[in-house]
This record gives sequence, C-alpha cells and structure tokens, in this order.
Amino acid sequence: MRRLSISAWLGCAVLAACSGVAAPDGGGGHLAVAVASLSLPGVTDVRYQIDVVNGDGAPIWSKELTSSAYGAGDGSLSYVGTCDADAPTTSVTLTILELHTAAGLLDAASWRDPGPMTRVATCVADRDVPVTFDVTVARRAEQGFFDVAVSFADIFCSAKLDCVDAAGDPLLLLHDPSGARGRTLVMGLACTGGADATETTLYRTDVVVDCGAAGSVTVDPSAGPGNLAPGDGISGTSGLLFAAQVTRGNEQLYQKRYWNVMLGLAAQTTQCTLTGRATANEAAFDSQTTPAGTTWPVIVWDVPITDATGALSCTQHPIDGTGVNAGVATTYTSDEAFPYAFTGAAVISAGPTLCVDTQTDCAYASCQELQAAGPLLPSGTYYLDPDGAGAGAAIPVFCDMTTDSGGWTMVARASDTNGVGDDYEFAAAAGAHSLLGTTFDLGTPADPQYTLGLTGLIPPGQVDVDLQYYCYDSRDEAGTAYWVKAEQVPVDWLVADLAASNPDLLYAAPLTNKDGDTGIGNFAFFARGSGTGLESCGNTYAGQSGMKFSCAESGQTAMTPPSVWILTHYSNPTAYTEVTSCGAVGAASLPYYVGEVRMRLPDPPTGLCTAGQQPCRFTSCKALLDSGFATTSGTYYIDPDSAGPSGTIPVYCDMDTDNGGWTLVARASDTNGAGGDYEYAAAVGTNRSLLGATGDVGAPADAQYTLGLSKLLDDGRPTVEVQYLCYDSRDVPGTTFWAKASGITTSTLLTNMAAANPDMLFSNVPLTNMDGVQQLGYFAFFGRYTTGTATCGNTYAGQSGMKYSCVSGQQAMSPGGVWYLTHYSGTYTEVNSCGPVGGSVLPYYVGEVRVR
Repeated sequence: MRRLSISAWLGCAVLAACSGVAAPDGGGGHLAVAVASLSLPGVTDVRYQIDVVNGDGAPIWSKELTSSAYGAGDGSLSYVGTCDADAPTTSVTLTILELHTAAGLLDAASWRDPGPMTRVATCVADRDVPVTFDVTVARRAEQGFFDVAVSFADIFCSAKLDCVDAAGDPLLLLHDPSGARGRTLVMGLACTGGADATETTLYRTDVVVDCGAAGSVTVDPSAGPGNLAPGDGISGTSGLLFAAQVTRGNEQLYQKRYWNVMLGLAAQTTQCTLTGRATANEAAFDSQTTPAGTTWPVIVWDVPITDATGALSCTQHPIDGTGVNAGVATTYTSDEAFPYAFTGAAVISAGPTLCVDTQTDCAYASCQELQAAGPLLPSGTYYLDPDGAGAGAAIPVFCDMTTDSGGWTMVARASDTNGVGDDYEFAAAAGAHSLLGTTFDLGTPADPQYTLGLTGLIPPGQVDVDLQYYCYDSRDEAGTAYWVKAEQVPVDWLVADLAASNPDLLYAAPLTNKDGDTGIGNFAFFARGSGTGLESCGNTYAGQSGMKFSCAESGQTAMTPPSVWILTHYSNPTAYTEVTSCGAVGAASLPYYVGEVRMRLPDPPTGLCTAGQQPCRFTSCKALLDSGFATTSGTYYIDPDSAGPSGTIPVYCDMDTDNGGWTLVARASDTNGAGGDYEYAAAVGTNRSLLGATGDVGAPADAQYTLGLSKLLDDGRPTVEVQYLCYDSRDVPGTTFWAKASGITTSTLLTNMAAANPDMLFSNVPLTNMDGVQQLGYFAFFGRYTTGTATCGNTYAGQSGMKYSCVSGQQAMSPGGVWYLTHYSGTYTEVNSCGPVGGSVLPYYVGEVRVR
C-alpha cells in the first residue's frame, strides 16, 4: 500500500489535481470555465458538453453540465476543472446540447446552434488559467480563477482556498439573489495516485463558516454536485451564504479525482473563519478512518475570511502558505474518521442532512440523535429541534461528539477570559441569573458566558438525564480538560429545583470522572445570591455548582478523586472567579479557566421496576406517569433515593386525580360504619400518628396504611405538594373530594414529622381544592394525644388536614376543605369533613394523604 505524505509543491497549481506524478518538477494546472447567461428570452436551462485535451492530444476530462446545476439556470455556468501543465497547450471545447424553457425542451430549429467552440489555453503552474466563451447567443463573461497547488508524496494532491484573483480583486463566480455574480470563495481539493494507481479516494469533512455570535453555516461536500440549497447541503444560520456549489469528478489521466466547494459569501458576514479537513488514499480506508497506530497526513483549512467590517481578510491560500497566505496547512493524524468519501464512482456519506435555523421539521432533537445519524460528525455547533413536531424552530447548540463517547449538548459556560480572578465575568454578563435554569437563555454557544434553558432541551416524558461538568484552561484546552459526570439525574427533581428563583439542591448521584473513578457522590447547585442556604457540600459559600465524590473536601482545592467545582453566582465577586477546582488543580481562583455544563439523554428504561431492584430509574409516581411507562392508577415499584443505598419500594400511584402522579403515603378508613371504634389507632397502635418521617404500617392496598415520608422525600428537593383526599367507600366516584397544599418546604415538613408528637400549623399556604378554589390557607398536622400549642378552629388533638380558614373541622367548610381525626384518645372516627359534607363522624369514609 502506498503511504501518504504531504509536502509543498511549488510547481503544481490549481484547485483540482496535479497531473504530473513522477517528481515535484512536474506540474498541473486548473481551468475555471465561465459561460455568461444566454440572451435568448425565456431560457430556463442549458445542457453543455465540455471536453478538455492536453498538448499531447490526450483527453483530460469530459463532462455534460447543466446551467441549472452549475449556474443560474439562464445559460450561465461556472465550473472548475483540471489541466495538465506537463503538456500545457490545452484545448477546451464547449458544445451546446440542449436549450430548455419553462414549457420544456426548445425545438432545435428555433435557435441557431453555434457548433463546438474551442478555446486554447496554456496550463502554467502557479498561474491563473481562465477560460471564457463568447457565444453568439451569450453575453461576454470575463472572470478568471486563481490557481494553487500542493502535493502528497506517493499520492499527489492539490488544495487551496482562493478569495481573490491574480489582481487582488474578489472572485465573482456564484450568482447572488439579485442574479449578479457575488464574491465567491473557492476551496479546492484534488489528488491522484499516479499513472499506476488503481484507485484514488478523497476524504472530506464538512466545510464550516463560523461567524461567532452571528452564527455558523455548514456545507456538506457530499451534496450535489452543483448548486446547493438550505436543507439540501447547506445547514445552520441563514443569511451568511447566498449560495454554495460542489464540483467533483474524475480526470481521465492517472485516476485523478477532484472535489471542490465554492461558497457565495454574503456581504453582512463579519469576523468569520472557514474550516475543513481532508485527506486521500490510494484505496478506501476501513470505516472511512485513517489507520490506527499510524501518522497520517491531512490537509487543514483554517482561514479567517472576513474582518469586523465584513471585508474579505482572505486572499490566495496555497498549501503551507506563509504570512497573509497562510491558513491551508498540512498536519498529521491517527485514527481520524472522515464523514465523506469520494471514490470517483460514488460519494459515500456517513453524515446526515443537517438542519437550518428556520427549520420547523428538523429530524434531530438532541446531539445524541444527530450523532447516531452521523457517527463521524465532529464536535461543533449544529441546529437541533428539541420539541420535535412542536411549534418551535431549530435552535443552535454546541454538540461535543468526542468526550466520553460524545453526544453531549452544552447547556452552560462560564469563562474567565482575561486571567483576572476578581472580575467575575459570568455575573457581569448574566446579571441576577444563575449558571443553570429551566427557561433562561443567555448568549450563543460560541460566547464565553452562555446559558440555555433546560426545559427547552428535555423532551416530554424523559425520566432522567446525564449531566457532565467540563473544565479547562482556555490557553491549553487539550492539555488541561477534565470532566465529571452524574448519570441518571431524575428530571422531575432537576426541573422542579432549578425552577426556583434561587435554586438550592444537593443530590446523591453515581459519578464517573475522566480518570475512570466511579462511586456514589454529590451533584450540587447552590445558585443563591447571598449567604448560605439549606444545603451545603463542604463549602459555606453561596453560588456553588459542580460534582464531588466527597462533601468532606473543599471545592477550592484539588479533590480526591478529582472533581469539578465552579463558583458562578456569588455575592462577593471581588473574591472568586468562575472555576475553582478542575481535576488535578484547584484554588480560590483559576485564571483563564472555563467551566461548562453538558447534558446527555440516557437510553430510555426498558421496563418497570421490580421488587428489590437497585437502582431503579423511576423515583416517583410522577416520573412513571411522565415517562409513559405507567398511565393507570395502581401499585408500582419506585426507587425514591435514586442512586442512594435503598432499593425499590411498592407504592400506590394515583395517575388520574388532579393530573396524576400522586404517591399515596397514608390511609385511614372507617370500614364498618361504626364511628366510635377508631380503627386506624387499633391497627397501628396508640403511639403512632397518620404521618411520620419514618415507620411504615401495612401495604398500599390496606385500609390502614402509613409510609415514612423520608423514604420518598430524601432527595434534597426544596418543596413538595401534599394532597388530602377523602371519599365514602360505598360511593367513591360520587363522594370524592380533595384539597392540596403547594410549595411546602420539604425539610420543614420532615423536621416536624420526625417529632414523637408532631404539632405543626403552616399558614399562608397556596391551597387548591377539587372545586378549583385557589387561595392562601392552612395545612395543619396535630398528631398529639392531648392539645398542643397550635390550633386551627379546633381544640381536639390528633387533627390533620387543610382549611381555607381556621373554622371547626367537624362541619362542611366553605370553601371546601378536608379534615381528619386520625390519632386521638377520644371516640372519633377518621374523616369528619370532606368537602360539602361534615360531622363529628362520617361513617364509611376513607381519608388518604398523597405527595407529588
């Protein structure tokens, strides 16, 4: 097998290929054939034949081309091909084969055929070789194309980027929307394996024009050939390119292949850079990937093309040019996958059709879906449509396609851009917003400070997400990058907690870092603007975010195992920069460091949880309902502590009442209609109340039942909904009534419930009842044997329920509330107020407590 190497070849010029194959003193050239639009009215397309012959009479190439594919459809045409500088006197013959109008093929008798037209051009290395045609039915077209060339050792290649002609004027080739020829960039590639080669295969990546905050556009070189369009070879931000064209083909000498891309650059494009990569081989690579364990040469385009005013900053860029002509260079790689290959007979594309910014039917909702469709796609900015068939259009996101198997979507970035640790640039850019949020967006994926609202990225029904914290020194990302990820973070926890105006969350999570360390650790997000909150993880500072294997270690140090920790929203910006711990390094300030948060969607669960399963990805009834795995009410297994030590537990899930997703935590029933036998106390004992932090009684199907709240609410979420529901067991549909309290602080609820004789009364609680009444009211739980310090319209001990006002619970309240006597030393049954009915005894009534 021939080995591929790259070196500068000053004697070979063009954007196609070098036809000399023996030694660097040979040379090749390039032809830019231009035909102006025809003057015949009504012409919508023209089919041409172009034949190129070298000075020895050997055919170089022959093509049938149409104006619609390589021009504006009016007869104009631009095509880039090759010539042979070793036999430089080149004949180019143009023949008009057909004319078309909107009605179809134009009758040959109705137009005058000028016959074959031949132009002779001298193919000279490193010189322009324009070929223009003056046809009796055409206007004069006078533009040339500047040629550049390069060589590989055993495989000879040309590559270049041209923005201007030999006189320094912008190239004007492709037609802009007005029909005039606009400024055009020509990105050329051609290679040959030599006279004895059996096959030459070219490889390319996408061509990307990145204009920073203005967006980016991607051109798929496997599209076409001919003119491309948004959604058909052109993707990304609209308005940056007015046109693009791909030419590719085979030269009849030496199995030479050429594969060129022309870009019509819009006038408003500012501070843009063009990038791309290419290589070649005598035969096809396995899986379109350069051989592992070898050093394989590649051609890299990385050229700034416009300045801040929109003027061209690029000129003529041959391979390994220097100074103002630099930007197309050779480098080396190993085991690099290329998404596109051209064998001469066919184009092999491993890439999907990419989406554009105005597209509402984009097929890809996440970076993972895009990666699955195009496994060879590089990391970069792509347009995705997270809501799928919803009304939203595609949005730009940065996809990391390489780190930890790739498929990560960046959702936030905080950067110290200037090495000054006390200027706290994220807060300056984001204002009062924190690094992560559910809806807030800031900047673009290219900006140093960036946030993308999570709810716009997480599809409906998603059970959990993987989160990755990624950090690096911006002066050496490759040498300093580090990451830690938390897997299967429950979506309902994350979204609910981050929706708070000042999030304060700490989860136990299975962590993995870049070094392969694994274990149950901590994912924290303390976005508080000042002071400390309810949660902490080894630090007392507000505004922390990150992952640690142990909360015993400070985030302002290099932790063991290495972790990632960021301070991004802190009220003392003179003291702390953004990243404080990044793998092997840590300090109160890490100058020039960047911290990023990425998200990836795990594969969906394969089924419901089973008894004893650990871990189980369904943490609540709401998670089951949202996922679509369970939509009917019934008993299911869930794992409320997710990555914690506990396994699954059986719970009853109400999937119907008040939008469903409620988990039953207690039931007290009068099963026989005798109001004085107090069956709940008889079943659970006289030292137990209806609710408690710990302690379980019965099973979800039992008439008397209690589930310890801490088993369901130990995940650190700040608030929970509590619902009281009641009904006559003889007529459940006709008598059911409920009231719910929203925004109950979880830690306060658990603290009160942990007391041996609970005594709590929450006032000004947002209440909603079955009738739709929404206003502030009371949530009380008096688990005492005797009266305590708090009352709400009653002096009896053992009361529990919800009221809009503190009237007696032994009556039908207005608005309707729900009130129980479930642990009292007197002779009272369980439910004594259930919406429109009330009394000291409600025979056969059942009272249930649920949380969501």
